[in-house]
Amino acid sequence: MNKLFFLLIPFLFLLLPDETQAQSRRVERADHAFELRQYNEALRHYQRAYNRVRRKDRREATRILFQTGMCYKYLNQPRRAETFFRRAIRGNYPDPIAIFYFAEALMQNEKYDLALEQFKLYKEKAPDDWRGQWGIDSIE
Repeated sequence: MNKLFFLLIPFLFLLLPDETQAQSRRVERADHAFELRQYNEALRHYQRAYNRVRRKDRREATRILFQTGMCYKYLNQPRRAETFFRRAIRGNYPDPIAIFYFAEALMQNEKYDLALEQFKLYKEKAPDDWRGQWGIDSIE
């Protein structure tokens, strides 16, 4: 009986769903809802996924923060979008477009001095993109 018990334990672990699979399913659901422009639904899934991922996979956690900011941007909630874009930038989100969206949110929240700094930073990081100069011109 003992031998049988010890032989079955490894197989039970193989049958149980892996925690990383559950995390990826949450993120997949959130990404799917985002693609379908169901931003409230995507927010719910991103928040649950972020709580599971944030300590284990920093890169994915930063991407989730950016996607959450995008949801709030599309839902016309610039205060919340500002918060999540700031957190994504602090987490070293690789795409400089996060800086642009952060600057836009700052501008919508009437924080023009900070927005100007961010638009200038975006122009440095993405010199070929016309939106950086557009942001600077719209504030000055």
